Amino acid sequence: MAGTDEGRSAGSLSIGALVRWHQREVAEWQGPLVEAELWQAHMVEIDTGLAPGRSEHARGFGPDTTPAQRCAAMSVRLAADGIRCSAHTLADNRRKWKAAGENPVVLLPAGREKRPGGFTDPRCLSATREVVARRAHASDVTIDVIREEVEDLLHSRYAKELGSAGVAALLPSRSTFYLRMKESGLADALGQPTRSRAALASTPPLPHGGREVVLRPGQVTQTDTTPLRILARGDDGRPTATELTSLIDVANHTVCALMITPSRPRDAESEQAGQATRAIDLTLMLAQAFAP
Repeated sequence: MAGTDEGRSAGSLSIGALVRWHQREVAEWQGPLVEAELWQAHMVEIDTGLAPGRSEHARGFGPDTTPAQRCAAMSVRLAADGIRCSAHTLADNRRKWKAAGENPVVLLPAGREKRPGGFTDPRCLSATREVVARRAHASDVTIDVIREEVEDLLHSRYAKELGSAGVAALLPSRSTFYLRMKESGLADALGQPTRSRAALASTPPLPHGGREVVLRPGQVTQTDTTPLRILARGDDGRPTATELTSLIDVANHTVCALMITPSRPRDAESEQAGQATRAIDLTLMLAQAFAP
């Protein structure tokens, strides 16, 4: 959001959003104070007829106007700035704002998290993934075939528990089933060559449900170890292979800490274990990251 008094982008803001304020990017840590300031001024003007810091009424906000008329005038003003907000919505927001003790945070749009799979029963989604994985090595597999096999699997698995009518309720309509296949990426997987589908089916799922949305530096870090094509002198004076372990901030890709450690494969003759990055090394990397 540009650091202006009007704030034309405020209609698309939500809690946790990254905004621009006075030509600088702002990452909100303890509440959306920058975003809420604009709506606070709007509510005060609707409630009293005077904008904060002004001694004269704007057009449509005179002392002889009602709150409903001021809501209508504010709606027209926001529309001119590219923000669609009806007078009825502004009146509801004003009542909500007053009930919350004139706290402007309640006026911000709440972030809507998309529910994976919509309202489709999780048992159906699990059966769909199972059938697609099972048919990964087959050729000419269509969504209709997958749907028929999912229906058969649901009947065989839940018929005794739910009955035929209950099992039928687990399976969504054909159009919804197509949509779930597309949303989950399974429809695209069916269009790939058999070898690619087989490799995808054998790939384990991402941890913790997949990628995480990162909003600010320091929120999520990742550590990675990779071998280096250089030799170093070990503690015994002999050349040894090395590997690099780094701690990276996911938000801005900054290297927080790094460490080069010896890496030696297991000795086949003596059966002595090889050396590699250990847990104590990772602990020392945390000390590097948090040191001044």
